Amino acid sequence: MPLTQKSPRRKKTCEQCDTLLSVRGIRKSFGSNEVLKVLTLDLAPGEVISLIGGNGSGKSTLMKIIMGIYSADEGEISIDRQKVDISNPKAALAHSIYMVPQEPMLFPNMTVRENITIGF
Repeated sequence: MPLTQKSPRRKKTCEQCDTLLSVRGIRKSFGSNEVLKVLTLDLAPGEVISLIGGNGSGKSTLMKIIMGIYSADEGEISIDRQKVDISNPKAALAHSIYMVPQEPMLFPNMTVRENITIGF
C-alpha cells in the first residue's frame, strides 16, 4: 500500500494562483477505447511535473492533445487563464508549446540541444 503525506498547508485553488497551463475536462477515445476520462491538470510558472503511468495510460495522448497533434473529444486548454484553440502543432508552437518525443535515439550523432531544436 502506498504511503501518503498530507500537507499542513491548504492547497491553493487555480483561481488563487498563477496558472501557466490549464487542461480541464479532457476526454479522448479511440473507437470504444476511452483513453482519457475527464482529465484535469494545472501547471504553474516554474513548476516541474512528471506524468507517470503504464503503457496505454494516456500520457502520450495527453501530450499530443496539448501539442495539437490530436484533438480532444471534450475539454479545454487555457494558457495564462485564456482559453486557446490548439487544433494543430502550428497553433501550439505559436503559444510556445513544444514537445520532445520520447524516442531516445532520434539522431544519435547530434547533441541533446540539437535533438530538441531540430524542428525549429
